[in-house]
Amino acid sequence: MSAEASGYVWSQSTYTGVAFTIHLAMADVVNDQHGNEFFMSSTNLAAKARTTASTARRILGEMVDNGDLEVVDRPVGRPTRYRFVMGGVSREHTPPVSREHTPVSREHRGCIERTQGVYRENTHNSIEPKLNEKRTPRAAFDDFWAVYPRKLARRGAKEIWETLDPGDRIAAVAAARHWAECFEQAASFGAPIAGLTRFTPYPATWLSTLRWEDPADDVAAFYAGLVPEVFRRPHAAPESMTEIWGPDGS
Repeated sequence: MSAEASGYVWSQSTYTGVAFTIHLAMADVVNDQHGNEFFMSSTNLAAKARTTASTARRILGEMVDNGDLEVVDRPVGRPTRYRFVMGGVSREHTPPVSREHTPVSREHRGCIERTQGVYRENTHNSIEPKLNEKRTPRAAFDDFWAVYPRKLARRGAKEIWETLDPGDRIAAVAAARHWAECFEQAASFGAPIAGLTRFTPYPATWLSTLRWEDPADDVAAFYAGLVPEVFRRPHAAPESMTEIWGPDGS
């Protein structure tokens, strides 16, 4: 997560509606130690932004055209690698204007507050969204299933899901997104998909053993350890990658 990127979106983004939500979702996963790059499939980005994958792909394309994103790599069978651009000039949008002194309507302010609430829910370290008091935050099994990186034995997983209380369901969805992002990061750095899948717990096992309580750093280190050694050695890997995983892959 990049605080600078998130701050940039809140103060400078020229997008509105779902495009703004997607812009904020990307800022939430940008790695400022790796040239502001990030890896995320359109499916997971859509789930994070509460929209459809086709809408997410369309908006990603528009942001590339507008100069707010740069395509770094399009590996076959893996998520596209983007670079988050701060200060990009859009051909279809007016130049960024600070919102600090811009009057905000009551309706617009409500939209901002709801969006902030969604992202507090999606952040692994804070899963209690500050939403309208009349709305009770909930998480459906389909939300979990859409993002968890291993999809086997759906019926068994759903049976266990039904035994969880609402708070644990919200926590499980937020953590499952983090596991999926770590899975995709490891795949992008050369870890075989088959190996990553093999060492990712079955959904039912993950839920029944409360794996959403695993520390986020431990999950990232676990998947980093599955990247082949040749890609983790400083002499064979880019310097920025070494900064991410560490010389021993942890």
